[in-house]
Amino acid sequence: MFFQRKNISCPLMYEKIPLSTKIDDLTFVVFDTETTGFQVATTDRLIEIGAVPVSGMKVMENDRFQTYVNPERQISREIIELTSITNEKVAEAPVASEAIHGFFDYVGSHKAVCLVGHYVGFDHLVLKTELKREKLTLKKTVHHRYT
Repeated sequence: MFFQRKNISCPLMYEKIPLSTKIDDLTFVVFDTETTGFQVATTDRLIEIGAVPVSGMKVMENDRFQTYVNPERQISREIIELTSITNEKVAEAPVASEAIHGFFDYVGSHKAVCLVGHYVGFDHLVLKTELKREKLTLKKTVHHRYT
């Protein structure tokens, strides 16, 4: 049987700005994910997304995005100790696809040109894998540039 995936994209504005734009004139979103472990392509799940916009090289502390995510499974004692995210905190939280949609809406509302993070390759894999579980395909994925 053929299953068609619906495309979803993170609404980044990088294609609409001139390359000569000063960094002070840009807005980007710094984000991070937390998971039940490191095997996100198989067994582990997303449990939190956090983000903050940076505009004109100023962190907009009062405009944070944070959501717990219900992983629909138990969180191990080791992950609870590492992240301080408990099963009680995620019990009433949205499922991954809803949380990711909310995060993408947040990014779009800030007209961000890129996503920035500590280990973006992992965070990208987390988002992509969670969407894949819901038969969604992440388009316009995060572009990695290592210097």
